[in-house]
Amino acid sequence: MPAVVTLESNDAVPGRPFADPSRTGEDLATLRQIRAALVERVRTEPVGGTWVDRAGAAHLLVLPDAAALAVARPAHAVGFFGQARDEVDHAPIIRIEHDLLDRAASFPGLLAYHNVRFAEARWGNLVVFADDEAPSHVRGDALHLDAIARTGRHYRSVRLHRLVMPAGALADGPLELRRTAYHDFGEDPPWRALRWPAG
Repeated sequence: MPAVVTLESNDAVPGRPFADPSRTGEDLATLRQIRAALVERVRTEPVGGTWVDRAGAAHLLVLPDAAALAVARPAHAVGFFGQARDEVDHAPIIRIEHDLLDRAASFPGLLAYHNVRFAEARWGNLVVFADDEAPSHVRGDALHLDAIARTGRHYRSVRLHRLVMPAGALADGPLELRRTAYHDFGEDPPWRALRWPAG
């Protein structure tokens, strides 16, 4: 396993535009959009589902525990952004995603899964958890491990943001970035890095 590169908040990464620090601000803005859509949906129809909003963005929301989502403070989250390969049939990894979501309620602390395809063909994904340990219940699942093993076949690169919402996922409060992980599957073994925000 190659060493994980450590990046300061403003470090540029030559030859890896997906890891440019400017992407962080763009991703956080997108995640705030997703969170706002989550809040609106839960307040009007707290059952999840699929819908297309007024801007043409297609949403998929799974709510394993809407009651816990409303009261979790702080709420923790993972934001996912992947640069998909154009020449690949993505059906296998999509099936795995749906199989995992069918069992969403079985993962302790998983409160919401919100995937959005924006009208300009951008994707964003926000997964909300009750605490900082809850993601480990998903990471250790055999099906999720299978999805991770397949990631490099479907994506050129991936950004994963670890986040905290001190006032809760549904409150009008900040979305705080704790760290970002980068995976570049254009190399074998993949290039990996971690970036922490300033301060």
